Amino acid sequence: MRSARCSVEGCRRKPHARGLCQRHYDEQRKQRPSRPAAAAAGEAPAPPPAAGRAPAPVPVPEGLAGKVCTVPGCPNPHHARGYCKMHYGQLRRHGRIEDVPAAESAASAPLTKEQRLIEIKKRHEIIKKEIASIHKALESESDEDVEVEG
Repeated sequence: MRSARCSVEGCRRKPHARGLCQRHYDEQRKQRPSRPAAAAAGEAPAPPPAAGRAPAPVPVPEGLAGKVCTVPGCPNPHHARGYCKMHYGQLRRHGRIEDVPAAESAASAPLTKEQRLIEIKKRHEIIKKEIASIHKALESESDEDVEVEG
């Protein structure tokens, strides 16, 4: 039978999963110690699930903490556990950091606001030209249709 309260001693919340409320269940998943009723009675608590956990991070050098990715040669800003978004994603998906060729890593260097604005303006001009050529093609088709009908 399901209990109406969390199995942690002194907690009055309703259970979410495995007899624990949402807070204590999250603590157990994150491997923070909680005090389930079984542990209070002297029994060994069940180990938390290992699925979905990222491998241990590389130690972050003091001067770089919170600033840039710790992967050598990566100029991207820090996102989580010492890595940029790209490298942290690789670590979570594959369990390792994939090698990036030097030319590719230099091409992915973050742009300044001014550089991004210039790139956007270039793309905008290209799109405007494409739209103008499409309009001309449509106008010439409609002119040909009028001549055929007339």
